[in-house]
Amino acid sequence: GDAAGIEPLTGAGIHLSLLYGSIAAKAIQDAFQHDNFTFKEYTIQVQSSFVGKIIQQCTYFSTEVYHGRMNILDAMKKIVLAKP
Repeated sequence: GDAAGIEPLTGAGIHLSLLYGSIAAKAIQDAFQHDNFTFKEYTIQVQSSFVGKIIQQCTYFSTEVYHGRMNILDAMKKIVLAKP
């Protein structure tokens, strides 16, 4: 579960792995349909998906928190209020 990726602010990952799984399943299905197993578009698909946007937001906020520029509670509040 967590091997699929972690949310860098809290370290959680199981909920994200479920979202990654649906993207991966679609990529595998497309690979068989088009007989193309390069998966060149997979990274773009993940980054442009809901889960990718969440990871990008959390990466930004974790950097701010771990470098002492933001309080963790303020970061969590901004994540909850943000629209990915």
